[in-house]
Amino acid sequence: MKTLWHHPDRAPEAQVRGHLYKRAWQLRLRERTDIVLIVGITAALLTGLLLLFVTVFVGDRMGLFDAPLVQPVRDNRILVNVRDQLDRNPLLAAVTHLPDQQLYIAQAGGIIHQYNPRTRLWSEEAPFAAGAPINRDFVMLRSGCGADPLSSRATSCPDADVLWGVTRAGGLVRKQNDQWEILLADTAFIGAQGSPVTTEQLTTAVLSPDKRWLLLGTRDAGIGIYDNNAHRWRTLSQNLYAQLPALQIDHLRWWQGRFWIGTPNGLTSLQIDDSGQPELLPVEIAPGAVIDLDAEPEGALWVLMHYPCAAGDDACLWLGKLATPEATPTVLLHERNLYADLSLANLHFAQDWGAQLAVAGRAGIYAYALHEHNWQQVFEQPISALLPTANENGFYFG
Repeated sequence: MKTLWHHPDRAPEAQVRGHLYKRAWQLRLRERTDIVLIVGITAALLTGLLLLFVTVFVGDRMGLFDAPLVQPVRDNRILVNVRDQLDRNPLLAAVTHLPDQQLYIAQAGGIIHQYNPRTRLWSEEAPFAAGAPINRDFVMLRSGCGADPLSSRATSCPDADVLWGVTRAGGLVRKQNDQWEILLADTAFIGAQGSPVTTEQLTTAVLSPDKRWLLLGTRDAGIGIYDNNAHRWRTLSQNLYAQLPALQIDHLRWWQGRFWIGTPNGLTSLQIDDSGQPELLPVEIAPGAVIDLDAEPEGALWVLMHYPCAAGDDACLWLGKLATPEATPTVLLHERNLYADLSLANLHFAQDWGAQLAVAGRAGIYAYALHEHNWQQVFEQPISALLPTANENGFYFG
């Protein structure tokens, strides 16, 4: 209990103030509380909180509290810095490689800088020495298949862990398992005309089983041979190009230790010795345009061609197979002519001659070779009457 002592010698104002204090302490709490003041303070606090919430919400939507979109990345290294020699060796390309959470930056002079955004640490490497058979300036870097692996629309990538690079001279390199390797050196693929071959001119390709030799076919520049061990294109002589049936290469296959080359003018084979010297070996086969090649790994080489028929039509087919590279092909189909009138509706007689089948009717008389599967017209006029001979190895007709 608090006591306010009465002092007669105090001033009147002090006595009044003391009396008021005494009365105030004698009032209960709810009688001393100013409801209007409390409501006002509460309303002010709520209003302030509402304004603060609105400010934060709107500012967040407008990006007022976001970090700057563009801000310098610090490199605190002292001896070597990413910004060193930028006037002489500019930065050429950059890519984020998510498998190791690194940012790769290519700089002229053969240097690759690596930056880890999580640790903010820098490092650098020189993928290839000065004497490597490739330009060391990377003008393009790609991670995996080139798409954002976090995108919901990105397809599955079989080489997601691989970092790819393209050099200033067009070479192709990759980094896999922390090792850089050359896939395609800077040496150009020079065609039969003596000029570099572009991607648009390529038609087909095949790789040898040991993955050393890559053979490419072109529309009109012959073939190109790439040595994966030496990482360079082989220089081919004009004499070798002259031995090709045609400079247009439509089909390539590897079979029995050789490359097989299909052209509009026939089939040939290419053999490369251990020293890398190529040699074209002719194939004893009917001339024609190769329209398909199919090689069985432990079996035969199937060849499908078409060529002009005897009557001038170019739709006749030849189908054969080779058991070995030096063997004579086994002919399964050798059409010599196609006849528009030759149909079942125009035939009403047939006779077996052993290796041949003779048919006759309104379309005339035709002989079919059972082994070569081709037709030959024997008589052009319609046949209305037929009489087989007694031994049934022929017939009379009229």
